[in-house]
Amino acid sequence: MNITEIAKAAAKVIFANEGNYGSVNKNDNGALSVGKVQWHANRALNLIRTIVKSIGAEAAKEKLGNDLYNEILKTNNWNTRVVTAAEAAKLSDLLTTSQGKKAQDDLAIVDITAYVKKGQTYGLKDAGALIYFADGVNQYGSGSSLWKNICCDALKSTGDVEAMFAATKKRTEDYIQRRTTVYSKVKALGLGKTLTEAETIVKTSMYTVKKGDTLSGIAAKYKTTVDKLVKINKIKNANLINVGQVLKLN
Repeated sequence: MNITEIAKAAAKVIFANEGNYGSVNKNDNGALSVGKVQWHANRALNLIRTIVKSIGAEAAKEKLGNDLYNEILKTNNWNTRVVTAAEAAKLSDLLTTSQGKKAQDDLAIVDITAYVKKGQTYGLKDAGALIYFADGVNQYGSGSSLWKNICCDALKSTGDVEAMFAATKKRTEDYIQRRTTVYSKVKALGLGKTLTEAETIVKTSMYTVKKGDTLSGIAAKYKTTVDKLVKINKIKNANLINVGQVLKLN
């Protein structure tokens, strides 16, 4: 599987866990979330603004009303924006237009592809592990330190979905039912370690140290030098690197 195929597989898993095209959560931890992957706060605003521009001013005003329409175009901050039941109904009507569905489909693949690439920067190569990771960061955010730590833990062993699930259970019990469901769905796909090095960001940007690695071996593999790795990673002792340590390669 290549990155696009992994993102599409992850999308199916994520969609089943989140909403539908017309979903509007009026108050999701302090701000609204909308749509098939529950875009939250400013991400929701950006999606809705895209749909408004796509269907045109008159159609958008008819669905949203002047006040909500003008707010969407003029404001840049929905980080604490919650909506009333009446506003939620208007937004749901907009989201379920043909333009709204297309915008969600397009943005979902863009976002989920970014999640997959983020997992690669942490060192994940296994397709199942990347799908599992993508679902997690869609819920927590791609900058989540929890999911970075889960990746690092998993890569100390097999780096596959089994390792990711085991690492999750050690790190947190939050949303464990969802994690269990995702794990089961990924296992049912029967995926293996199918990403080639040419398809991974890891090859050109980051590398997670594994058992048995040496700095000289990593340098040779990625066509760089020990001196360069020492410098860009601020390593004090070139003979001492730790399993799970993430190294910049360039």
